[in-house]
Amino acid sequence: MVERSVTYLNNIKLDSLKGFGEKRYSSLKKSNLSSIADLLRFFPKKHIDRSKIKKIVEINDSDIDKEVTMIGNISKVSVFTTRSRLRITTLSISDNSGNVKAKWFGPQYIESRFKEGDDVALSGKPDIKKTGSIEFKNPTIEKFSDIEELNETGSFIPIYQKIDGMTSSSVRKALKEIISILDTDKDKFTAGLSDMLSNEILKKHSLLPRYDSIKQIHFPKNEDQYKDARNRLALDEFLYLRSIFENLKSKYKSENKGLEFSFTKSDIEKFIEHLPFKLTKSQYATSYEILDDLIKEYPMKRLLQGDVGSGKTVVAAVAIYAAYISGYQVALMAPTEVLAEQHFNSIKIFLNNYDIPINLLTSSVSDRDSVLQNIENGTPGLFIGTHALISKKVTYKNLSLAVIDEQHRFGVKQRYEITQKSTNVNILVMTATPIPRSLALTAYGDMDISIINEKPRGRQPIKTYVLPQSKINEVLLSMDRAIKNGALIYWVCPLIEESENIDLIAVN
Repeated sequence: MVERSVTYLNNIKLDSLKGFGEKRYSSLKKSNLSSIADLLRFFPKKHIDRSKIKKIVEINDSDIDKEVTMIGNISKVSVFTTRSRLRITTLSISDNSGNVKAKWFGPQYIESRFKEGDDVALSGKPDIKKTGSIEFKNPTIEKFSDIEELNETGSFIPIYQKIDGMTSSSVRKALKEIISILDTDKDKFTAGLSDMLSNEILKKHSLLPRYDSIKQIHFPKNEDQYKDARNRLALDEFLYLRSIFENLKSKYKSENKGLEFSFTKSDIEKFIEHLPFKLTKSQYATSYEILDDLIKEYPMKRLLQGDVGSGKTVVAAVAIYAAYISGYQVALMAPTEVLAEQHFNSIKIFLNNYDIPINLLTSSVSDRDSVLQNIENGTPGLFIGTHALISKKVTYKNLSLAVIDEQHRFGVKQRYEITQKSTNVNILVMTATPIPRSLALTAYGDMDISIINEKPRGRQPIKTYVLPQSKINEVLLSMDRAIKNGALIYWVCPLIEESENIDLIAVN
């Protein structure tokens, strides 16, 4: 006897299920659902809680605006047709504590499917009359012989994304059939589903087995069961994606050869010693993390994260110096001309003691042709600019390191383009606010991360306040006082369209 695997279930088509004819199977395939494994992984978009079953006598005014589930027996079925030919079907339903009426307007299936004596479960919002009588209008109803058969009521009901030609109810029935089969030993297979995690790991971290998580994500008995299932399945997805990225990273390392750098630790220590200020421990550590990457056998892909004012630029300057004395070109790309000019001026100070050519390339520089010529000739140096650094006219001959500042301001395509400007370029992206995609790349192992977690001495802590619109006058008065005291104020407003010519960014 062996365990069923997801791979095995992936080879069993859904048309093997009862009631899945060619038409229904065709609808499923259009939604990329063709195998048993596909349907098991077709997770519900939400659940409706119909698990709290009440006796009729317990239904009161507090239940008027919420869904109530009750179980009873049909004592009478009646049909009335109005003058406008609207059919109204009324079921009288009772339990051992009272009686309610349930009405449906129009549908024919109620009177044909239900009869006196049927045991039913009913879910809907009750209408409580002044006389105390209770009435439901167009509630969900199903009959049963065993309460375990309930598909629409009596539990957390999964609701699925719409599939043409299918209802959530038919999806639920199909899933219950699959789970019923998997719950039993059959032929050479044992009940359940194989798990990628060992029992020891599951127990150590209080995790659900894979099969239990799949059952509970579809049919939880309560909110806690749903959360436990979701947590386990989220872990499975993370492990799956992590393995993909690990394979891609391994492939990247084997297929891309790192450039040869000729700097020494002595060179770097002398450079750091001659900086106009002492590096913080965090700046020093992240500098060497980047330098260690540069001398590896494959190109660097690293994110440098640090709050505004933490000193990311000087860390980049250390790497720039190491690349230059090794005989290479470095490109530093910023999203706007103002930021590019700020980097140009600050890095000039850091490299002041060394005869390193620093070039500025934006759409408005006057010596553009000579800068382009230096790039094309392979002249070692630093080239700071905006999107102009990746324009079609720019041809790098000796690029070893690309530094991208405010990386969330650039698209994926733009960051990719600069890596294609030369062979095996080392990439360093810098940001104070990493976007979710960048965090995902670091979490899944595609990009390494360095964090500057301390501020240079003397920096004041940042205080953030959120105020309602009603406080706008107080804000204006506070700003007026600050300006009179010599402070600088930034007023940030939404922007319709960004441009490298203005130092503004849309705030979402």
